[in-house]
Amino acid sequence: RSLYRGYLAVVLAGAPGNGMFFLAYESSQQLADKFGFVGDAKYLSASVAATVVSTSVYCPMEVVKETAFAHKITSVEAFRRVHVERGLFPGLFRGWTMGIATWVPYLSVYYVLYERLRSRWAPFAEMGGGAA
Repeated sequence: RSLYRGYLAVVLAGAPGNGMFFLAYESSQQLADKFGFVGDAKYLSASVAATVVSTSVYCPMEVVKETAFAHKITSVEAFRRVHVERGLFPGLFRGWTMGIATWVPYLSVYYVLYERLRSRWAPFAEMGGGAA
């Protein structure tokens, strides 16, 4: 039972957080094209923007999840506790800066490598004739 404390926060915020990331990633690539960014610079800037945007969803989720787990309470009780003890925005965004400091370097390298590998392997994928 304790293993799933905070799970509701993840269920409610996980998909929107991912959606925000990929929406921002694709939109930022289009914006980078307009400003003349190409290659790695384009993917790097897009991943940074997407990480900053999505962390605004993931950070409150993590605060609620970890508060629920640490205090052995439900996600709803954890949300209330954070709100009462720390204030809504200061409480929910506690750790946002550290999240940015953690995820920006990781996801920047990840997406630059992903885009490089995707472009290199694209000809091989086309040879397969598509999905079976």
